[in-house]
Amino acid sequence: MHPCDDTGRWETLLALLADHPIARLNAVAESGLFTTLPPAMAALGREQLVGRSGIEIIDPDDHGLALAAWLEVLATGAAQVDVRDITVPDQVSRLHFLDLRDTHGVIAALGYALPTPADRSARMERDAGEAPRLGRTCKDGLTCFTALDEGAEAMLGYPRGALVGSQARELIHPDDLELAVSSWVELLARPGTHRTVRLRHRRADGAWLWLDVTNHNLLADPAHGCVVSDLVDVTREMALREDIRAQERLLQRLAQALPVGLLHVSPRGDVVYTNERLHAILGVGACSSLAHQLDTVDPADRTRLSDAVTEALATSQDAELQVRLTAGTARRVCSVALRPVVDDAGVADGVIACVTDVTESTELRAELEHRATYDTLTGCLNRAALLLRLCRELEAARPGAGCAVLFLDLDGFKAVNDSAGHAAGDALLRTAAATLQAAARRTDAVGRIGGDEFVLVCPGVGSRDDAEALAVELQGRLRRVAAADAPALRASIGLAWVDDPAVDPDTVLAQADAAMYRAKRTRRRAVPAPRH
Repeated sequence: MHPCDDTGRWETLLALLADHPIARLNAVAESGLFTTLPPAMAALGREQLVGRSGIEIIDPDDHGLALAAWLEVLATGAAQVDVRDITVPDQVSRLHFLDLRDTHGVIAALGYALPTPADRSARMERDAGEAPRLGRTCKDGLTCFTALDEGAEAMLGYPRGALVGSQARELIHPDDLELAVSSWVELLARPGTHRTVRLRHRRADGAWLWLDVTNHNLLADPAHGCVVSDLVDVTREMALREDIRAQERLLQRLAQALPVGLLHVSPRGDVVYTNERLHAILGVGACSSLAHQLDTVDPADRTRLSDAVTEALATSQDAELQVRLTAGTARRVCSVALRPVVDDAGVADGVIACVTDVTESTELRAELEHRATYDTLTGCLNRAALLLRLCRELEAARPGAGCAVLFLDLDGFKAVNDSAGHAAGDALLRTAAATLQAAARRTDAVGRIGGDEFVLVCPGVGSRDDAEALAVELQGRLRRVAAADAPALRASIGLAWVDDPAVDPDTVLAQADAAMYRAKRTRRRAVPAPRH
């Protein structure tokens, strides 16, 4: 029963409560946890189940059934499931979920104990001592019983001799009657042969038995003159088979409901199963071979992924990796979790790959890392990233391969900002940054540590003279750019050089800063005083 709106579902709730006076009623949030009953539900005066969630009292083996019902109510508005209660041995409870979020803000959970115990793997079988599983009957050509042994009569639940003279077809399930008739006609057409057919037969108590019936056509045999039928009760096997099918349907439903792509690979590399989410992520429909299924994966990553699957099969160990997809114009990134399917002996009998599209999170992480590392205006390293780089280079410093630190401050930058505006000031900062990056060696790091202050970290500088040569060369580059494109580009440069890894980075930076201010004061004294 799946009413299409809250009104219908509320009426369904009231009807269920009327039919089950001792049923418990809880309100469930979208998280799956119990929440306070809304006024309309509280007014019904029903007992509530105590706890944070109903899953706490459900047998772990039935958690999958409960999850499937929860997904169903979220998708369709209503669901029903029978689960075992761990607080009462052999008790099975029936749970009804009704989505009342539109009018009451919650999902109603109604539960009550069923009157019969439930062992779902044998719910159709009776105790082995109650009735035999083998029997024999004799029938004439019109399917009338002429004799039944005790086993057959006990299986069907009839007293001795009660079925003699009745037709066997009257006991056969209507849905199986066509199969029974066709098998009987073929049997009669070939005297001396036998045929086996699986049919449902009605017991005296109305229950249905699955029987494998082997009919032997002995009508022409003077010693018999009848059809001898050997009966085997296969009800329990059919119940187990139905349970397996139910579990398969549940797993199929769960696999399709998951927001993760699933890929099951056999030990030979054949694709056993894929879900629709995988097809959507990879842009490839279901394929029989792993190579074709991974056709949109970047070739280099495809090799890595195939090797990882082979390794997981060989070692029975989980693995995690990322791969890139090359289909279309936008490259995408996927996270792949490999989980071997291991038998009782610990040997991998296949691998399940869980594929998640992590493109957006990867791009966001890269953007955040970039913002945490680089100055947004100039593209230079920011202060924190530059200090980390300086610390690393100082640790590697040694005699003959020291580290030079050049501290630059743009002269007259404030005047540019004040007279021409901040846009002009920003343009000057970008020009300065581009000039420094162009002048820097491949191993150097250029950073903007604040305002109009820049720092170059230059590792592998053999002496202070070499460091001063770098400073002179940099000053010359700035002058040439100023002469050609940016007349306002002038800078004072301070230098510190160290070849001792024990020196503190802040000390080196402070030395370069002090040297820069000395250079700035020297430049100011060199400027002639204006004439009045």
